[in-house]
Amino acid sequence: MNLTVDANVWLAARDPHEPGYLESTRFLELALATKPNLMSPVLLPLEIASAAARKTRDEDRGLEAAREVESIPFHVWHAFDNGVATAARLLATRYFLRAADAVYAAVAITTASTLISLDQDLLTRAGAVIPALTPQGWLDSQQ
Repeated sequence: MNLTVDANVWLAARDPHEPGYLESTRFLELALATKPNLMSPVLLPLEIASAAARKTRDEDRGLEAAREVESIPFHVWHAFDNGVATAARLLATRYFLRAADAVYAAVAITTASTLISLDQDLLTRAGAVIPALTPQGWLDSQQ
């Protein structure tokens, strides 16, 4: 099983005060237990480090959050090469996606992955061309 998990899911699972905390935590627990291929852009640790440090105003917490995600052995890291960049550019302009969202969608498309995100805008727009679910939607699909 190939999954591309948006940074917002990883971040929500780290903070019980975040919207989507419970569903993100449950999703990650169950999904990681199945040992999926996590098709992740190299952008993921940067996004996680940046958001965690910005929120906590603590550089070390940001770096720790990124290291935790990087340490998960099921990641297959995808560089922002010409293929991903071209796919992201086409997705961004065709479906009016933000740049980072287009990178996650491009990785999902080029790796035949299901995109998992809490961002309804991304799910709706990218869902026109790839399987795209919330963490809860993925959990529901496993029953």
